[in-house]
Amino acid sequence: PGKERNFIAIIYDFTDFGEQFEDPIEDQEDRLGFDSLTEHMVQEEGPEQVREALEVVVEDGYHTITLITDRPPFLETVAQVADELGILGPEWFWVLGNAAMPSQILSTLEYEPDSPMDKLLRGAAVYRDLD
Repeated sequence: PGKERNFIAIIYDFTDFGEQFEDPIEDQEDRLGFDSLTEHMVQEEGPEQVREALEVVVEDGYHTITLITDRPPFLETVAQVADELGILGPEWFWVLGNAAMPSQILSTLEYEPDSPMDKLLRGAAVYRDLD
């Protein structure tokens, strides 16, 4: 049985790119039918703040996580911490913007099978940012 997906967590980094999504997502929460939305801005590059944000996601029972970033290294940090917390797998649904993995680097990506990035990307949805 699938998980109910009307609760969504949003993780974004403290950049102009990440912050531009904050208000539009909040504005659309009711229209999109989300009962509850939690958002976490990660202000520093290191894994400590990523861990804090993801621990709240786990504690609050969220299983759909949208990651908003335009920095692949941030995505890799999130994948590593998520793997350590055990939140990569079939009961967790990750949604990523295409800016996290720009098309110019997609052909060069090589992640080991079952590595944190491989687990995060396996089954993740990728949305396209439109200008």
